[in-house]
Amino acid sequence: MSLSQISLYEKVKLQQQCWADKHNINKNKKGYVTKLDDNLFVPLAGRNRDQFNLGAGKELNRKMKALHSSSALVVNTFLPWVESRSLDLLCLDNMTAFHTLIFEAQCPTGLNGTPPHFDVLCCGDRTIVGIEAKFCEPFENEKTEQKALQPRYETLIGNMRNKFNDCMGEYKRLYVHQLISHYLGLRKLAEIHQGHAIVLMYLFWEPKNWKRIAEFGKHREEIRRFGNEVIKRLWAQKGHKRVEFIWMTYSRLWGSWKVTNDWQKKHLAWLRERYQFAL
Repeated sequence: MSLSQISLYEKVKLQQQCWADKHNINKNKKGYVTKLDDNLFVPLAGRNRDQFNLGAGKELNRKMKALHSSSALVVNTFLPWVESRSLDLLCLDNMTAFHTLIFEAQCPTGLNGTPPHFDVLCCGDRTIVGIEAKFCEPFENEKTEQKALQPRYETLIGNMRNKFNDCMGEYKRLYVHQLISHYLGLRKLAEIHQGHAIVLMYLFWEPKNWKRIAEFGKHREEIRRFGNEVIKRLWAQKGHKRVEFIWMTYSRLWGSWKVTNDWQKKHLAWLRERYQFAL
């Protein structure tokens, strides 16, 4: 099979395995490292590790050992800011002055069942940002599996549930049901933190040459469509605080950071050497 016949998902996996080979990291044939710390810029320990143990995704059981792991990318991006006690310097689309960062943060919607889990929840005195992050999952299959919003969601969004379910089949790359659930979790959180700006951020990875690959352009089109067709309808619902929706690539996030010391320089260089490549 030629490289042109390999799926985008498999190309990303291959790139990550090449990175591991370059750095003499032990892995199996499927691209899973032997030691978790070999997959991370800084070790995951203490309270930060406990947060993953409490999460429903059970990332530490095996998932985070994958070189193509989305949770590993999240940890590699954000954990150094926690470990260096520099959260107040972390910049998220011009939002700064955070004092708390939680991995696998649960934000109940008020409905029964497993609550939405945010990859990262960043909290400041005036701002709370819930981050849903993706690496190569949107391109793992020919089309993402959309889960219909169950009837119990009608207590939160009324007949919009049916409208949203009807349009989900038109999205091939974006996990619409997940983002709606996350939005509703943050909206519930806004009832408690009424003086805060509440933001839902969709953070995603793209290769250097994304403009030349149609699927990445389609992914962006679906994000814009979600903002126009879904988020604006949720904003129009009376009696609820508006949760802002923004989206950003990892490359843009990293490029927005102000690098002022040695650890930040090493961190940013490591992220770019590992994750910024062309397909």
